[in-house]
Amino acid sequence: MKPVLTDRMAVIGILAGLVLWVGCLTVLWGWAYDSAGSFSLRVLLSLFLTTWLCLWKRDRLVRVASRMLHWLHLHSWTPLTAALRHTLGSSKEDVRMRMRLLSVGAVVAVTGFVLSTLCIPLARLTAALLGEWFLLDDYTWRGIEAVTLLIGTLPAAVGLVCTLYASTVVRASGGRDTYASAYRDWLWGVALGCFAFAVSWWFGSNLIYLVFAVAGLILLAALTAVSRLELSTHPRKELLPFGPPSRGSVWRIAAAHGVLTVVLLIQMRLLGDVFSLNLTRRVLWVFLSLSLLGFFLSRIDRKGRPPGARQVSGAVIGLAAAMLAQSAEFILGGALDGGAGWMLLFAVATQIPIASLGAMVMSHQRRTFAQAGGTAGAYLAAGVGGLLTAVFVFLLLGSTCLGGWPLILSAGGMILAGGIDGARHSRGWAHRLEWMGWSIGLCATMLPAIFIALEQVVPSPREVHPGVWLTTLSRRDLALQQYHQDGVFPMAAPGRSNLVTRCLYEFREKDGRILDDGVFALRRGRWWIVSTAAEDLPPELPNRFYATGAQPEPPDRIRRYSYSPPLAYTAPEFFRYARLNFNAYQGCDYYDGVMLAPLPADHPQAWRCYNETVLRRCKRLTELRNPDGTDDYGLMVLRTQVGADHVRRALAVARTFHKAVRSGWAVVAVRRSGLDMLLMGPNEALEEKIIETENGPNVLMKDVVAALAKKLHKTHEDVYLVPIEKLWDVYSDVEPIRLANPPGERLAGTPPLDGLRKYLQLNRLLQRQKQSRSADIAASDGR
Repeated sequence: MKPVLTDRMAVIGILAGLVLWVGCLTVLWGWAYDSAGSFSLRVLLSLFLTTWLCLWKRDRLVRVASRMLHWLHLHSWTPLTAALRHTLGSSKEDVRMRMRLLSVGAVVAVTGFVLSTLCIPLARLTAALLGEWFLLDDYTWRGIEAVTLLIGTLPAAVGLVCTLYASTVVRASGGRDTYASAYRDWLWGVALGCFAFAVSWWFGSNLIYLVFAVAGLILLAALTAVSRLELSTHPRKELLPFGPPSRGSVWRIAAAHGVLTVVLLIQMRLLGDVFSLNLTRRVLWVFLSLSLLGFFLSRIDRKGRPPGARQVSGAVIGLAAAMLAQSAEFILGGALDGGAGWMLLFAVATQIPIASLGAMVMSHQRRTFAQAGGTAGAYLAAGVGGLLTAVFVFLLLGSTCLGGWPLILSAGGMILAGGIDGARHSRGWAHRLEWMGWSIGLCATMLPAIFIALEQVVPSPREVHPGVWLTTLSRRDLALQQYHQDGVFPMAAPGRSNLVTRCLYEFREKDGRILDDGVFALRRGRWWIVSTAAEDLPPELPNRFYATGAQPEPPDRIRRYSYSPPLAYTAPEFFRYARLNFNAYQGCDYYDGVMLAPLPADHPQAWRCYNETVLRRCKRLTELRNPDGTDDYGLMVLRTQVGADHVRRALAVARTFHKAVRSGWAVVAVRRSGLDMLLMGPNEALEEKIIETENGPNVLMKDVVAALAKKLHKTHEDVYLVPIEKLWDVYSDVEPIRLANPPGERLAGTPPLDGLRKYLQLNRLLQRQKQSRSADIAASDGR
């Protein structure tokens, strides 16, 4: 094998393993704090921030590394000083020195990533202890989380910087553009790492085992790299000092990386919202995009001269116009009843010119920066600064109700800026007018196109509210002064059953008596409710029912309206209640019941709501500091829906619920469109409770299961009441949803809906036969 290929494989393989590790960390940090998509982005933001800080203070980092090498007596074995002075040649000893530097970088990276992984349980323990000692508000907890994230990601950032720097020594290019090959290898390494993460998520690999397997493979690669005797890199000639590059070039490099990162984030969001793509397919989209970018970048770098200024101006115009066109195609593809396949095909095809134009801009910036004397560290710091800004802007705009407008207007501004810059580099008024005319014409075409596409998303009464990781639908009724929630986007096939809703609460009058025969009425008290759709709840809640509610991500517009929402929103994210009792300072340490109905189980983000970690924390809200000092159990209720092709996901949620609650019952409504499932537990919270008072016995709670069985006995619908553990008797391969071990997405379509219906019908028949035999035995004993 050629040395150049071996070098590339070593650098790309080590970086791909670290990127795979980063993907695992963004999920595993939810085990400590919050599994919401916004928190995963905050983990990335912290990692980019600490990496940028290390690159900004890279001279100090080098001094610390040199002192540590002297303290460990490894300064003669690790050629850090020689590499900084560019005195390493191509002899066998120098080749070994270069590979030792890469090996040491890999070892430091593994050590740092291991420390960052170990920070996760320490952060969870710290939060638990602080929650026991202090009653802190939500803003204080956000500050604690931010500090903990920065501390936890700092070791990984140091290891990542060491590996990136070592790769520039191993993969140095000729001339002034010494880090061209290393930069292309970085792109391919990130792409390969995304592909590995997508495959591992598809097969449901255990992330903790995967992390240690990656650590072992990286250390093995570092060990084998030490024995290398050949290297494709040769010592470059002495070059006259030139530069330094202007500060404006640094800002342009950061802007280019930031814009392309925002484009990727928006594309992943649209693919999830419009086409309901799961995490595997969205990460594969990142792999495809980076692969195209690396392919076009290598082709452009082969040319003797970098792209000219006017070519770059045209690329900026085309990039902004293609982004607007692709967004419009994505949205229209999901909104149109017919022809959506062609729109999706055009949108995917648009990614090719986007990657090509982005590669042209990046090649021009890097080569110009290197010719001006810019170092690899300065270029890398500018690029990471762009990534940091992109994630921060995405988080900031996603937390407001009008977050998409600045992005659309910024794309239009890019078109006009490219036209102005192209006109500035052109000679003659005719060419300048052409540049300005084309840019203004594209703006006048693309901006209305995206606005028309947005108008076609949902019918006019509905409003779309994109958040950081979840998009909600709602309606306003000005006459009734109500704000109605219509659920989440995408609307798969919720298939809600009115009978299941009536099982939650039914207030009716019969023979002059008021009958309260729903779960809420039978279990009175204070409830905490999470819901994204008003259909998950009864139209009117009883007066004796004290409820505080939350939504996974309510938009700011709901909180600003004076109209009455179906629930009183007391927190921005319900996961914060699941993590710690944030409502303690409001005087509520214990809930009689918890109701969760945040997302359909087949929603691409449903695993964030229904994993075992979140459900256990929600269950704790019914057990903390019981005010009457008894061993009473609060009731946990979960309602979700799935389409006809995703029965397995509903069973996975049920199995996770049983794992967290340990017992309970399920009300399952089977329809052609799918399942509507209501889970309740534990069994101790469903039984009748009577206490003796001075005035005689007092019924605290009636038998919930008996009341629901009586309600469903006379129905002719396909609605079944069964113990939860009976749902997977014949589907034993269904696994619970865990953050460390996500459910495999390759088996989402099994078992079939008809098979589950027949099984439930047989189970109901056996139950009725058992009840009939019990009644006969009781009657015979009475005689």
